[in-house]
Amino acid sequence: MFAGLIAALEGGVGREPAAFIAELFRSRQQDARRLEPPFSEAQRASLVEGRVPDGPL
Repeated sequence: MFAGLIAALEGGVGREPAAFIAELFRSRQQDARRLEPPFSEAQRASLVEGRVPDGPL
């Protein structure tokens, strides 16, 4: 994931890096998934117990 961002910042996008980053953040700003809890209840229980949760994190 970061390799692509670094390549883009090094000139792959043809814009100023700051403008690219601002556009990237704006594009994610209205994503409804940001309002959802990051972990399920089972994953939260695992975290409270000090274990790494199952499933995608």
